[in-house]
Amino acid sequence: MKRKTKRLLILFSLYLFCCTLTGVGLKTGLFTVLDNKGLDLLFLLRGKEIPRPDIIIAGIDARSLEEINEPFAFWNKYLAVVIDKLCAGGAKVVGLDILQPRSYANPEFKAGETEIATVLSRWDNIILIARIYPDLQIPSYAQTMQNIGVGNLTKDIDNSIRRQRLIYTLNENIHYSALALKIVQKYLGTAPEYKNNNLIFTVP
Repeated sequence: MKRKTKRLLILFSLYLFCCTLTGVGLKTGLFTVLDNKGLDLLFLLRGKEIPRPDIIIAGIDARSLEEINEPFAFWNKYLAVVIDKLCAGGAKVVGLDILQPRSYANPEFKAGETEIATVLSRWDNIILIARIYPDLQIPSYAQTMQNIGVGNLTKDIDNSIRRQRLIYTLNENIHYSALALKIVQKYLGTAPEYKNNNLIFTVP
């Protein structure tokens, strides 16, 4: 009888310890931190992935920043030239991961919008970036929401980016795809279906 009582006390103590640990973990975010670090370890064990040869990232290097001695708000005319050459060179999809403000107080900041708008009207395979939080920010030269992808980043509590949301919802009826997802669906020629909080992507 004493042995049974002792076992019950041990089990009850373990139960209280687990409950306390769970409460502390939930309140302090300990479990979230452990989950994030575990994911970091998985990334480390996976190693560096070699990108596919048909995916090219054209970045803005230091040399370009030095040679184009203009504020970034005036870069639309240069971006238009680059996008036009990429499309003319056979790019199936071009994703412009550069957020341009929707409007400016100074009309001079709209320089180059005519050039980039002309390129957008010439090619239908260009995906632009926009933000929806805290408010909807769409490039002023965008001609349709069909070629807009959301660029809001999904940050963890330590401000690191380990995951990225694919669907953003403004209300129950309006859903926006993340920029990366929008590029993929443009490349595949199909759109995902969002149903019951699930993303259904049918690949042709």
